[in-house]
Amino acid sequence: ILQIMAAIAELESSIIGERVAAGMARAKAQGKKLGRPAHKIETSEVIKAYEEAGTYSGAARLLSKKGRKVTPGFVQLRIRRVDP
Repeated sequence: ILQIMAAIAELESSIIGERVAAGMARAKAQGKKLGRPAHKIETSEVIKAYEEAGTYSGAARLLSKKGRKVTPGFVQLRIRRVDP
């Protein structure tokens, strides 16, 4: 009985995966943008905040005060893109 339930669960999982892939392909064909929305923060603004604060977390706090959620990891990635 467990084997039958496992086979049914596996089949159901593959069907869900196919439906998700088909839905994403349809959305892409309609010109919709997939994925997470991009931050609208300029790299120069991130660098300025980092120079002012001296740390990634300090820069994230400064940028977050302007009404948006910024993490230290985001600051670090933006700075590394400019100066690898």
